[in-house]
Amino acid sequence: MSGTLPTSGGYAGAAWQNTGKTPHSAIDFLVRQIVAGMAFSAMVQVKAVHGGGVGSPPTVDVQPMVNQVDGFGNQVPHGTIYNLPCFRLQGGNGAVILDPAVGDIGEAVICDRDISTVKQTRAVSGPGSFRQNDWADGCYFGAFLGATPTDYVHIIGGGGIHLVTASPLTITASNVTLDAAGNLAVLGDITAGVGGGDQIGLRTHRHTQPNDSHGDAEQPTNAPTAGT
Repeated sequence: MSGTLPTSGGYAGAAWQNTGKTPHSAIDFLVRQIVAGMAFSAMVQVKAVHGGGVGSPPTVDVQPMVNQVDGFGNQVPHGTIYNLPCFRLQGGNGAVILDPAVGDIGEAVICDRDISTVKQTRAVSGPGSFRQNDWADGCYFGAFLGATPTDYVHIIGGGGIHLVTASPLTITASNVTLDAAGNLAVLGDITAGVGGGDQIGLRTHRHTQPNDSHGDAEQPTNAPTAGT
């Protein structure tokens, strides 16, 4: 069989006008029906996210985005596929945590055997059942066809790395330049108001002294003293 699936005109079967009435055609039909009942991969949309954050990667409930079609061309949406483990970029105990969100579009890759026991034990195990190429044994990889991000890390080949967020940026570690409390430690100077008329350097600024009781004009103080 080949060509475009008819969606009108009373098409009610798997045969085409040029399908030969031969044993080969009958076997071909049976094989195609068997293969059609197997799942391999599909574009899916996230309907729910469970868990995630700092900890184990989340699981998601998804819906395949390409509808099923019967012999008359009627479309039938897929149901929800539950509890698919999500991919996370991770090595050992180091990871980039970026959990999927409801509405994301990604790819479900279907394992050829039942992975339910592996999901529970995280160890080499036998299959949980005799099922093969079943939607329930999918894993989620995302995302595709996403919207324009507002929080992102942009690595530009030869042009540096841009870290952009519309929200506060928090860095926490045993030895950091900027911690969550706002303490900043740098080897060079800290300059506020760069390029403006009120630009001030932390190590180079001076304070003015108020007029004393004798009416003397204000005089600038010395630069900050090192080590204080």
